[in-house]
This record gives sequence, C-alpha cells and structure tokens, in this order.
Amino acid sequence: MNKLQGNPAARRPTTKPGGTRRNVTAAGIIGVLVLALSACAPGTPGGSTGPTTAAQTTSTTASDAQPTIWDNADWDITKLCGDKPLKVALADGNGNNTWRKVVYGVFQQEAAKCPNITFVTHTDGGGDNQKASSDITSLAAQGVNIIVSLPDTGDAILPAFRDAMTAGVTVISYFNPMNGKAGVDFSDAVIADTHSYGRLMSQWVLDNVPDGGNAIVLGGTTGCTSCAAMYRGASEIFTNSKITLQGGGDIVTDYNPQKAEQVVSGLITQYGSISAILSDYGVVAQAALGAFKSAGKPLPALALAAGQNSVYCNWWNNKNAGTDQQFAEWAGGTQIVRAALRRGLADYNNIAWNEPLNITLPRLIDTTTGLYPPACRTDLPDDTDMFSGLSDDELRAAIG
Repeated sequence: MNKLQGNPAARRPTTKPGGTRRNVTAAGIIGVLVLALSACAPGTPGGSTGPTTAAQTTSTTASDAQPTIWDNADWDITKLCGDKPLKVALADGNGNNTWRKVVYGVFQQEAAKCPNITFVTHTDGGGDNQKASSDITSLAAQGVNIIVSLPDTGDAILPAFRDAMTAGVTVISYFNPMNGKAGVDFSDAVIADTHSYGRLMSQWVLDNVPDGGNAIVLGGTTGCTSCAAMYRGASEIFTNSKITLQGGGDIVTDYNPQKAEQVVSGLITQYGSISAILSDYGVVAQAALGAFKSAGKPLPALALAAGQNSVYCNWWNNKNAGTDQQFAEWAGGTQIVRAALRRGLADYNNIAWNEPLNITLPRLIDTTTGLYPPACRTDLPDDTDMFSGLSDDELRAAIG
C-alpha cells in the first residue's frame, strides 16, 4: 500500500485518463485558470481545416501576445496516424533524471495510440553534444521516420538535425527554444512558452502578495534561453508595481539544489527579505526555501512552471505543521512531448494541424483558491512529475 502524506480530501475531485489514482493532469481542468492576462481562446480540437501559417513555423521564440492555454485533451493523435508503418524516437540531449524518464513513458503512451507506429525508441546524449549528435545520426540510419528531440546542447545540435532532415527524417525540436528556422534547421519546434509563464506567475504574485516586496526568478544554467524568457515576462508585469524584481536577470542555479540554497541565502542577506520566488524547476525552488528557514525568514510565495513530488511533500509537511505558504503551479510539462509527437506526425503525413507550437500549461495548483498540491508520494522519487497523465503502473514502469 502506498504511503500518503498530506490531506488528499482537501484537494478538488479529479479524474485522470488511464485509470490513474490520486494524481491530477492537465486534461480537462483548463477552467481553473482565471487570470487577467490569459486570453483563454482554446485551440481547434482535432486539428484544423486550414494550413499552419508561416508565422507558426519560422521561429521558436515564444510570442509576446496573451497566451492560449493548452489542453492536451483537445488534441486527438489518431487523426494524424496515417496508415504507413512508422518508426519514432525520443532523442534526449541529457536524459538522466526522473523527469526525462517520465517524459519517455508519456511519449510511449501517446505513440501507442497509433497502431501503425511499430517501433519506439529513446536515446540519451548525456549532456555531450557529440554523443547527442551521433544519436540523431544513428536514428536516421536505422530508418526512424520521426525524431522528437529536447536540445539540451542548444544550437550545437542543429547540424545533426539538418543531416537527419536531408536523410528524409521529420525532426521536431521540443521544449527549449532555439535560434534555428523551421523547415531549414528542423521540421518544426514545439516549445514551453516560459515568457508567458513569467507574466502569469508575476500577475499571480501581484494578486496574492498584498504588501509587495522583492521577488527573484530562479533559473538554470548560464545562458538558459527559457529562463531568460521567464525573467523577461516577469519584469514586464512587475515594472512600476509594488513588487521589485531583483537579481538583474534569472538567478543561475545550474539546476543544483545545493547551489540554489547557497545563492538564495546570499540574496536574502543582500536584500533583507524576499517575498516571492518564480522558477521553472521545483526542485531548486524547494531547496531555496532552506535558506529562508536558516535565516529565520517567512517562506515566500512560490510560483512554478514545473513542480515535483518533493515540492508537494514539502508543502504538505509545512501545512500540517501549521505553516501556510502561498503556492501556484502551471503544471503538466511532461505532457508537452505529446504535442511534439503529434506535430511530427502532422508534418510527416502532410496533415494540417493547428495545435499551438508555443505551449502554455494550465494553472493546476493555487493554494489561495483551494487548488491544493497532490498528496505526497513517499514511494516515488523526489523529482517525479505527478501531472503526466500516466497511470500508477505506467509511471512506475517509466521510472524503473
């Protein structure tokens, strides 16, 4: 029997495709996101009657326009399968963590909906561009028809993408923005719109931190484009407001929890207090909270674009101990790979498809409105994404 912490009864009732118990998904919960900045015009379910526009396919830079909130349930992959036998692959630039394992499980689940997909595989570049590029070349040589790749090594992977396309492979870059051009450097790109997250998060902070104060954006590695986009979105909203965005840019943590706590400890000393943290990775945000406890400071409001099991455990532990913390999350990032695979099928089969290329996830946690985090799962790794759409059995199989 699974060990559960927290108070699941306090959470909103939900259902999850595939028979999953206790967890919450992005599917069918779009109505919970009610923010002034989000013009929630849903995409056309099941594809489009018109072609994808040039504006959609020539840039991987997130739009400055108000975002359309993406709902995976609106998009049916079976409309894109075609009837030719297909081989598909997920090529990770650096896949050695639970989040990436869950993503591959999601990729497999989505591919299984097309009976003509006869081969599904995965590669891990280990953060080495030479290895990641070699993986792409090898997949093309194996006759893989569609490659979905998270380009951890940045633009350095583009020559391998171009070579694969020359060999007739449809290559979809996903999640991280790149400087390449769709149709030239890759077939298409489906990215997480972190600029929109920055705007949505900062508006939530303004709405829920009435006394104002200092805020920071915790990023990852130096030069992280998605982190910079989040900071830019936040700065647009916080300018001339009661919240002062500190740090001069996203705070480099290298996605290392120990470094995150150390850096934030220094920022608390520098600024005296921090009222809100925005981040695209819950593990470093959670680690940073240790700096507040060490300094005897109240916990900041927390706005995340990707939370994990340990974040929820920490929140429930604090709540059960009598410490309330404002917390919101735009969740379901592991499911973006579904949109990337669908885009690959649409491109390969030359089917018009208007699913967004810039993905803005729904806000599925907001403790200020009673949308509480999932219950703590002590039987799963700390960095497990609980909004993947996988059943318990599928989640365990993916994690291994």
